[in-house]
Amino acid sequence: MDNNSPSNNSIQDNELDIVEVILETWKNKTLIIFATSFFAITSIFYTLNLNDVFKSSSLLKVYDSETPNPLQSLGAFNSAFIDVGFDSSISQNDLVIELIKSRDFFYFIMDKYNLMPDLMAVKEFDRETNNIIYDESLYDREKDIWIQDVEPPTKQETYEAYLSSIAIFRLENGFLELSFMHESPIFAKNILDIVIDEINSLESKKDREETLKAIEYLNNQVLLTSVEAVKQTIYIILESQMEKLMTANIKSDYLIEVIDAPYIPEKKFKPSRALMVILATFFGLILSIAIVFFSKVGIRKIS
Repeated sequence: MDNNSPSNNSIQDNELDIVEVILETWKNKTLIIFATSFFAITSIFYTLNLNDVFKSSSLLKVYDSETPNPLQSLGAFNSAFIDVGFDSSISQNDLVIELIKSRDFFYFIMDKYNLMPDLMAVKEFDRETNNIIYDESLYDREKDIWIQDVEPPTKQETYEAYLSSIAIFRLENGFLELSFMHESPIFAKNILDIVIDEINSLESKKDREETLKAIEYLNNQVLLTSVEAVKQTIYIILESQMEKLMTANIKSDYLIEVIDAPYIPEKKFKPSRALMVILATFFGLILSIAIVFFSKVGIRKIS
């Protein structure tokens, strides 16, 4: 039997190639160590220049009315009261989620609380003073103005920064988890308070206005009808509207009840500097070995 068959030669060549790679790697160990060290040191300096980001969160319960529509009891007279404004087809959870993410709502709180600098001009957070340090090349905090030589961020850009930092999830038990990430743990907590309070305030105000219109409309309908059964049904609807108006006037957590309040986080959420350095170092090691290997392959093909 021929021991020098092509398959045996191929196995020997592969074994030699592996040996060559190991020898070539050892021969170029200085290059590999230098490249790996470069990636490690560069990643250390890069991660040290990254700002810590803190995450505050809150657990919320949304009031989702399951009360039957009083208009259903009107039967054939239902269409006469179509303007009263009952609509139970939309989940309150979905309503809250879309409100928080809506552009109009963000523009409202941005203008009311001057949120643009805190979202678009932060340089770092000073833990000793618990104050945000702003980028002086963009924004003058003392004068509360944007630097004239620099084009200030637009509302749309600020809205996109807001969306990238805020998150809201529906949990399996029906609650909502609302969170916000920011360089300042205090701001991360404060903006959640703002969002929750303003959603409650705006929805309460809107429902008060709509309920007053509904009450006025129903009172007019009582005067226009002479059918006693219809009057009795209108009185039932008026009673439910009065209860709704009372709730809107006295309840501070009108739409959203806070189960676990927003808090000031003590530990950073990201970045994970150690993990980033390890991954960068490993990448540098693999890359340097690959360069040595492919350079050896290229030299062999040329020769």
